[in-house]
Amino acid sequence: MRNEKEGTEPIRSQPLAGQGLGPLALIGMVAVSKRNHRRTKHPHARMLSLGLQTAIITAVRAGIDLIPLPFNHGGARYAFVGLFRAMLELDTENTYVLFTPRQTSEWCRTQFPDTRVKVIEVHDEDDVFDHVDKFDLYFGSLNHLKPRLYDRPTVSILHDIQERFLPENFTKGDLLTRYEDYPQMAEAVTTLVTDSYYCKRAIMDKLFIHDSKIEVVYNAPQADLVTNDARDTGHWTRSSFMQSFLLYPSAFYKHKDQEILLDVAARTGRAVVFVGHDLPDGYPLRKEIEKRGLGDKCTIAEDLEPQELRYLYKRSQAVVIPSRYEGFAMPVVEALALGCPLICSDLPVLREVAGRHALFFPPGNIDALCRCIDTLADHHNRQKLLDGVEDQVAKFSWTESARQMLRIFNEAKGKFEAIALAPSKAKIGAVISDASVSSDYASLSQRAANMEWDIMGETRAGSIVLPGALAAVAKAAADAPSAAVLLGDVWETGDGKTRAAHLRRTGDRMWKLEGYLYPEMMFINRRALENWPLGLQIVATASPNWRWDLLRAARREGKLALVHRTLAKVSKDSISEETRKEARRIGMFGYYRGSDDAPVAVSRWRQAEPLVRRLSRFLPVPLQNAGARAWYKLTRSSDK
Repeated sequence: MRNEKEGTEPIRSQPLAGQGLGPLALIGMVAVSKRNHRRTKHPHARMLSLGLQTAIITAVRAGIDLIPLPFNHGGARYAFVGLFRAMLELDTENTYVLFTPRQTSEWCRTQFPDTRVKVIEVHDEDDVFDHVDKFDLYFGSLNHLKPRLYDRPTVSILHDIQERFLPENFTKGDLLTRYEDYPQMAEAVTTLVTDSYYCKRAIMDKLFIHDSKIEVVYNAPQADLVTNDARDTGHWTRSSFMQSFLLYPSAFYKHKDQEILLDVAARTGRAVVFVGHDLPDGYPLRKEIEKRGLGDKCTIAEDLEPQELRYLYKRSQAVVIPSRYEGFAMPVVEALALGCPLICSDLPVLREVAGRHALFFPPGNIDALCRCIDTLADHHNRQKLLDGVEDQVAKFSWTESARQMLRIFNEAKGKFEAIALAPSKAKIGAVISDASVSSDYASLSQRAANMEWDIMGETRAGSIVLPGALAAVAKAAADAPSAAVLLGDVWETGDGKTRAAHLRRTGDRMWKLEGYLYPEMMFINRRALENWPLGLQIVATASPNWRWDLLRAARREGKLALVHRTLAKVSKDSISEETRKEARRIGMFGYYRGSDDAPVAVSRWRQAEPLVRRLSRFLPVPLQNAGARAWYKLTRSSDK
């Protein structure tokens, strides 16, 4: 089984003969040094000009997760379609595998009829494990990086982290999901992509991600909306409404502040057209219009064709974006591209996107908003606002964004593979043990001392250590030299399925192990352990559960470093049922409070979560999403 990215064989843990070590044998020592650096000419390499730089581009086999993408509505769908179409036009060598639910598979085939694009239907992200041989790079298209494919380069889009600023706009379930998934994704991904420099700064500040890991790729207008002749004002065949109106195109999220435009309509009598759709737990716009008796002034238009939306943009007195939070705001660039006067709440990201071609008002200030509307009633003011708008519009192009994304894909491969070439003075190795017996600490330490290893681990016969795993552990140790315990992921195979065993940090500040604590997951930094009295005390007890005890102590005392890498493939059957029962007895599968490592008695509903997840995968994705919200509400409310 050859790894095509690194050109190396995975290490299969077979006992070595003739070493005189009884049941123990050794994987050869890995010492990463400068002499490992080399350049390999790829047979399919080509050159791509990037302004003043020239980069070597090799063909990428990309797997793309489309499962969380809403295909029935929303800017995220338009953004992906615009970006991916442009990528296919620019690039002629990459191949792509799109993972999508059955309900949207035919839509994907229709949208991207290219021989280099293969659509694979899946129930959920865990099904992607069955196809890992079909792609070298994994791309999360929407605020998501699942399953945990940390054996290869990954790229993921994170549109915003609104929950860090306006948590009151989210249900408890949505908050928990964001608080758990977003930091984990940002830390683990090779390259994180976001929509604006405002979002990049926010992610750096709130999630503590280094700026070198984050790339900004702007969105652009829907191609079908803006590519027609500028004289084309679109068409409208639906029921008519007032000739002069304000336009607000946006789904009915709470942070979009549709309410202030209802206030404008009530105060001034101006007509407002809202383009959007209802959302679970969103702002109840329809009910509010009816409740306030504004049906003659406020209209909701939904499910519009591009020409219909173009008609509304072109006929509006102004496009108003009164949001209290945005990560980008697609309607802003659409309004600019169509030459529409624009009024925005004064948010940093809206100034970044609109430049000087909008009037701004303090969020929630109806008096200031009304003054802006009155200002744009004058034709001269409208024209002055749009002077030179072409230069601002030119910043938002799907062609340019696709060029950036192709560069990011190529560079992500280089970043990921560079870990194996990074200079390191540490010597690292792993003892091979019998599949049914995990080494005690004393034996493991003695073998490591004999080999003069700084970092030691263990793998059992039959497990497969993945390429680059040891180098990734060595880098994590270099980044956190005081961490005595280095913990990564392993893929656990069994019952016809593959899952990632890993340490999970929940959105409500707890942690737990997903799966068993396999020996292949944990490495020990011997020097750091020697300077940690409690750690030495734990390993000196010669307990058969020393790994679990050491992990808990390291987690509690800041001596744990997570290695965002899949280190090995292991068999679930390699751990006996009796060993699993013992693991359950000592609390290995429980929940623990992040602040002090105290056990947490969660509800029986929450304990059943892994089983419910496996059963829910056979439901349509919309029902899975709705069920997840209800499940979080049910299970978290009863936790102690």
